[in-house]
Amino acid sequence: MVRQFASILMCLAMFAVIGGHWAAMQTVAWAEMIWSYSVEEGSLEAGCEKTFSGEAPCEMCRAIAQGRSKEQKQSAILKAEKKVGDFLLAKREFSLWPACVVFAYPKPISRRFPRRNVPPPSPVPIEAANLAQS
Repeated sequence: MVRQFASILMCLAMFAVIGGHWAAMQTVAWAEMIWSYSVEEGSLEAGCEKTFSGEAPCEMCRAIAQGRSKEQKQSAILKAEKKVGDFLLAKREFSLWPACVVFAYPKPISRRFPRRNVPPPSPVPIEAANLAQS
């Protein structure tokens, strides 16, 4: 559960680092432009042509372009391509599958009892004598 949450969080962070939020906003802006220009022009083809011609950007497109230019001017932010490359080429210490380990069975325990070097006690204990008679 924690690993899945961490993976999702990492993907969202990478999405933000490479500028995915700008792409998502631009997609929404284009969808709105296609819809509105298609209604104005009367056909979807004309709406798409007007949207992607670049001659009539909407307010949202201008705001996105301004935000992108401000973000690129910040010198503290590294290039996204370098970050993605470093991330993809980084050595990973985890695996989806556990490492294969050769299983070694434990050595068998000897079931034989050791020989008795001492003779049995003399006289025989009373409990052992009672058991022998029964």
